[in-house]
Amino acid sequence: MTLEKSIAFAYLLRQNAKQHDLQHGRTQATLAAYTQAADQFFICANLSVLPDRRTKYFTVSARMFSSAGQNVKAAQTYFTARQYTEAAIHFKQARLYDEAADVILGYKNEVEPKVAGQCIDLARVYLHREGNLQ
Repeated sequence: MTLEKSIAFAYLLRQNAKQHDLQHGRTQATLAAYTQAADQFFICANLSVLPDRRTKYFTVSARMFSSAGQNVKAAQTYFTARQYTEAAIHFKQARLYDEAADVILGYKNEVEPKVAGQCIDLARVYLHREGNLQ
């Protein structure tokens, strides 16, 4: 499939997922539709040779993974898109506090300070409860 056809198909899948969400709510079929759209946008990003287009398609893919409730895939895809604040948020939502901390510490100048503070505070509470706080 050419890049242009892949892009058109990705947008069609996104439209179908949103329409299904409006009509039926958050059913398994809706989540699967968002996942399918996310996967297609991910393919578009990998097919694209222009850096700004790659970033755009990775970002849309991450949003679709987030809509599908797949926070780990969303976080990883936001990270690939260099959207470090969103990556940290989604790692936190997935309760992957070590990964969220790695993003925050590795890209502290690019993560919104408020989000960084919230993630670090939550990680401390979690680690304290688990007995792993050093």
